[in-house]
Amino acid sequence: MEPIFPISALSKSPAEVRAAAETSVVRLTDNGRGKYVFATEEAYELALEMARQEAVVEQRMADVIASGSADVAAGRTYNLEQGRKLAAERRAARAKR
Repeated sequence: MEPIFPISALSKSPAEVRAAAETSVVRLTDNGRGKYVFATEEAYELALEMARQEAVVEQRMADVIASGSADVAAGRTYNLEQGRKLAAERRAARAKR
């Protein structure tokens, strides 16, 4: 979780706010509501990269779910025994390569 400070912390305890901003994005509140963010360049870039990676994972998950839903709608399903047999056949085929 990102650290949260009131905006007054910039003047009352700036060292604490700066220290928190070294490793993550700091959220600053004004009258109890989120208003500003504060971070080092490195922490900001890291937060952006993490957000990009999370977006990619979420998109992949959505694609897999959509693909599975399409398979079910088209009747491309297997019972447990059929699935085990198919998996064993695929493993055996890979082992032969």
